[in-house]
Formats: sequence, C-alpha cells, structure tokens
Amino acid sequence: YGITTAVFKALRKATERYPEFEVVPLDETISAQHPERARQRAEETHAGILIWGFYYHTTEQARVTVCFEVPKLAQDLQLKMDTDELTVPIHSLDSFQVHMSVSTETAFITHLTAGIVAFKNRDFAAAVQRFTEAAQMDSNQGRLVSPDAVFAWRGLAQAMLGQYQQSAQDLLRATRLAPGNVELGVECAMFLMASGDLKAAGEESERLLRIKADSKDALLVHGLLQLLKGDQDSALRDFNSILVSEPNNVNALIN
Repeated sequence: YGITTAVFKALRKATERYPEFEVVPLDETISAQHPERARQRAEETHAGILIWGFYYHTTEQARVTVCFEVPKLAQDLQLKMDTDELTVPIHSLDSFQVHMSVSTETAFITHLTAGIVAFKNRDFAAAVQRFTEAAQMDSNQGRLVSPDAVFAWRGLAQAMLGQYQQSAQDLLRATRLAPGNVELGVECAMFLMASGDLKAAGEESERLLRIKADSKDALLVHGLLQLLKGDQDSALRDFNSILVSEPNNVNALIN
C-alpha cells in the first residue's frame, strides 16, 4: 500500500539537514508476535531510533500500527507509548491521508530526537532549530510524547545560549501544558528570574508551592525571589522550611 515508502520519504526529508543522521532500511521482517526482535536490532545496530510497523485488515477495516524503539534516548524522549495505531476503512489504505498521518508522526519523533541529540552534543543552536521544526509540525502528537516536551527542551537549549527571555516563555508554555510537573515549573521560575521578570517568576513559584508545599526546589526559588525583593523575613522562612527536612541543604544554608 506504499506506507513504508511514504515513511522512508518522510524520514529522509526530516533528516536531510542533519549530517549525523542516516536513514537505513532494516532489511528484515519483524512480526507483531516478536517485538523483542525490534529492540534487539536497535541495540545491535546502535540505532538512535528504530521505526517499524505492521497492519492487518478485515473486509471493512484496516489497522496500521507504527512502533518506535529509542534505546539510547528512552529516558530523555519519554514516549508516552511506543506504538501508535490508526484504524481506517479498508478502501482508504491507499489514500494520501493515511500516508500523511503515519509520515507526520514519524517525522515529528525524528525532529524531536534530532534536537535531543544536538542538545547532548552541546550544539544548542542546532537543538533550538530542530525543536522548532518539531513544534511547527501540523500534527497533534500529544498521543506519543508529553505535549510539553518540545517547548521544555527548546527552552533549556535557549537558556544554554543565554536567551533567557525566550527560554522563560517556552518553559512557561510547557508548564501550562504540564501543570503538575513541579521540576519543570522550578526551571521555568529560575529562567523567568534570570530574564528579569520577577513578577512572573514569583507567580510561578507560588503556583508550585500550592501544588507541592514541601518542594525544596520551589521553596528555594521562592526564597531567592523574596531576597531580591528585600523581604529577608519571608526568605528566611522559606530557607528554614527546607532545613527542617534537610538540615544539610547547602543552598538553603548559604542563603
């Protein structure tokens, strides 16, 4: 039905500006009954990402399944699920729409993976460009990765370039997409503070403390902000709250 060909084209287009990436056909049939073979092949070939899939159909419907293996970046990419399924009427398997859907999600994961690779290689400008490519894709990829992932990674890359204002805005957007992620919120508050937006940094730190009142990182950021405002008593309360549960916390002791 041309789905494999469409995926290869999408991958080659997505990586044509990434010299460290090479798209290589697996040249092996992997059955749905033995997915462990895909993981094994990914490790054997040292692949950054291995994409495989299968489909089956009745007389009326077809189900297309795309699978992603990311052994080297599993912790960084944090896929919400490593497979995605698309159920369509059997007559639409030949359709451009099916090819586009599968190709788009494949290209999205590729851009995101390429950005993380560039970030780890400390090429932060390239990382920002690649995360931007992923963010601009016309596709709802929240099924595959947490919706905040692209903006969180891009915000961190911008911070490494000293672009604190842009970084803070991306991280703020990421926290709105994942409001319960306290660690991400702390990073956002820190870069808002670095960008000079103390009001927004204060609002974010207070929001985090409403979610998790005993978060040491949130208390530290909140305390630092109080110091910058000249409110030493409030800052001391924050730092003492940290020391109650962690008496040797260096940051709290120093401040």
